[in-house]
Amino acid sequence: MPFPLFGHRDRISPIWSFTPGGILWRLLPTTTGGFVGESRDSEALRVSFFHIEARSGAARWKDRAWGEPWWTGLETVHGSVAILHEFAKPDMPDHGRIHVVDLATGDLLWSAAELTFAAAAGDRLLATRLDAVDRQQLILDLRSGEQVGLRDPSVDADEWTLSSGALHAAAEALQFPEPIAPANGDPNGGSTEEEIRGNGWKVLGSYEVISAAGPLTMRQRLRVFDAKGRSVFDQVIHSSARSVVHDTFFVWDGILYFLKEQRSLVAVRLP
Repeated sequence: MPFPLFGHRDRISPIWSFTPGGILWRLLPTTTGGFVGESRDSEALRVSFFHIEARSGAARWKDRAWGEPWWTGLETVHGSVAILHEFAKPDMPDHGRIHVVDLATGDLLWSAAELTFAAAAGDRLLATRLDAVDRQQLILDLRSGEQVGLRDPSVDADEWTLSSGALHAAAEALQFPEPIAPANGDPNGGSTEEEIRGNGWKVLGSYEVISAAGPLTMRQRLRVFDAKGRSVFDQVIHSSARSVVHDTFFVWDGILYFLKEQRSLVAVRLP
């Protein structure tokens, strides 16, 4: 939703926000200028997924779900698809099963109950058989799921190793905050402040203790300063945090994105 500009003309305001209806659990950029995200409703035990435009916040698709209603997660984004996983056993960390979704439409392209994702490269996906004693790995067509070969580690080990460790080129363009040293009051010994510096602006995130009696409660604040050091944006983005969580904001192509109360993604154009 768009926001009008209020106040002094030198101040900046959000240009859009997106609220999927649950806790924003995971967010990945795409090579087509968007975000694919995972939203979790812990009361209904339901997970859903969305794909939005990074510059406008418009939903390409949202509130989609595939596979097990709760024990399904976003594995990665590769090329024109989003890859989801379930778990080999509910509430256990090992991934199992694959769902491949078309990024443009949100349609399910294919699923494989007996395979788990290993890596992706080009128009191919590498998957491991869950029940294989020798952990045999299959090479599949990315969009159809059809098997096109078996992995030969002696031939293509480097290709798959490199691809499995990288999301994609879009992720390299994101600027994430760096902790400010020295440590600044975190009860766990870490820094409660972090910042991103750019051309003519600085974004500062900080945690302020509200109450140390009983369960620790903190307020997370986000501020933006212009080239003259003036504060042009100041907002509490989490009103009752129980612990310091890093990387709840980042910058991409001149726009600041942050999580508001863990439930909304908000965008602010930087000065």
